Amino acid sequence: MKNIKIAYALSFLWRSWFWLGIWVFNYLRYTDYAGIGLLETVMITTATLGEIPTGVIADLIGKKKTIIIAFFLGALGNIVQAIAPNYYVLMASIMIMTIGGAFYSGSLEALVYDTLKEQSLTQSFKKVIARINTMQNVGMAVAGICGGYLYQLNYAYPFYGVAIAYLIGMILSFGLIEPSVDTEKYSWKKFLLQNKEGFGQLFMNKRIAYMSLLFLVPSAFMIATENVLNDATAIELGFKSTQLGIFATLLYLFGIYASEKSEWIISKMNAKNIFILLLLIYFLTLVVMPKASFVVGAILLLLRYGASTIFGNYESVRINDAIDSRYRATTLSTFSLIKNIPYIFTATAIGTLMNIYTVKVFSMYFGILFIASLAVVYFLRPMFRR
Repeated sequence: MKNIKIAYALSFLWRSWFWLGIWVFNYLRYTDYAGIGLLETVMITTATLGEIPTGVIADLIGKKKTIIIAFFLGALGNIVQAIAPNYYVLMASIMIMTIGGAFYSGSLEALVYDTLKEQSLTQSFKKVIARINTMQNVGMAVAGICGGYLYQLNYAYPFYGVAIAYLIGMILSFGLIEPSVDTEKYSWKKFLLQNKEGFGQLFMNKRIAYMSLLFLVPSAFMIATENVLNDATAIELGFKSTQLGIFATLLYLFGIYASEKSEWIISKMNAKNIFILLLLIYFLTLVVMPKASFVVGAILLLLRYGASTIFGNYESVRINDAIDSRYRATTLSTFSLIKNIPYIFTATAIGTLMNIYTVKVFSMYFGILFIASLAVVYFLRPMFRR
């Protein structure tokens, strides 16, 4: 199917983040970890607020148009960051890129699912979503190893590289075909109702509400580790810019393997066992980090990323199975919105605490908070059985 093939290419291009291994180094040209925390707060706040209208817009004007907008804004934001003369222009570039990401969030996934549904092939979604995540990891692997060397040549080159990839993605997006399954005609009068219905999909009954909570809490922690903690940990372990670029490639190659295996794991393992195993691995990679050497720390980061990748695929399958196609992009964006909210209020504090306690020690406390939060969710379970 044409849409699926284009979706694989777009997934690769969207994650062609040549700044992957060097973004923390670049931000430190302008500020310290506390300042990075403020940038992360601005980024995640923009992402969260952006999720409110963009998911609805995707369902109302069509996923194809939304994806085109996403790639355009992503390219523009990276160009602005490449030429940013100061901290505030850097912040503006992040806001532009993040709005583009909000348009992208859920739109491609929703288009793919509805394409398969139109052809009565939804049983193939587990395989397709795994391949999409594989292509994302391929994009990050290729970009990661190149980005470190590009940064050595000129700090702006990685950002120009991403902009070029996004412009190519925007052109390819014009070849997408909007699925006709349960689509809605654009109407601003339906805006609030559509968003309300999308939110309601996540909490339509107690069973689905508890399932949503089980995924939202771990995902909220993974947002923080993916956005800042992983890269900051690698730097504290002793990685230089070129080394971090190479390690980023190894990380995402491992993510490719994990993503390709996720379909088999989801199909073969009990749902409860998958959930416990993946989150246990994630927890252990956090709490033992203060004692980790360069090599052990690198292995822990690999394991953490692999667990997070499989968990993301599993989460996608469960959430998509539970929601209606008419509100799919809206609901997926609402889900992203909710899991981003904790990071909005903690990103600056995280940066400050990493300055005070070191990144590795903060990682241990973060892991303890993670397991405590899961315990609270577990003890709330009886409330969702009444």
